Amino acid sequence: MADENVETATLTGDVTVRYEDWAGLTVPVVLRRNFTIAGTSARPPTLDMGFVKGKVQLAPGTTLTLRRLVLTNSRSGSINQAPGLDLLVPLRPNDSAVIRGEQSYLLWSACFPLELAV
Repeated sequence: MADENVETATLTGDVTVRYEDWAGLTVPVVLRRNFTIAGTSARPPTLDMGFVKGKVQLAPGTTLTLRRLVLTNSRSGSINQAPGLDLLVPLRPNDSAVIRGEQSYLLWSACFPLELAV
């Protein structure tokens, strides 16, 4: 993502994102181009986002595409209350960008308060 010449990251196996992966980079990494993270295998690889927060900023008008992936640990808290990815820095008011999923799965834990679950 940090290399401006790369538009697609191809995952051939499962990947876990960690805070130490961003050491030495100026963060947030600003994506000023469309960027795709894609799996290639018959079984979509798992991209475990590790609940890493605030490392990437989408520039206005850009698209982040997640293709043929299983995405886990991408949002702390309730994804129903605040959809998005923790990895991304919120956009400024009136700016817009797109997170697009293609042939992908988004897994998250759903935990209800005990009085509602019983």
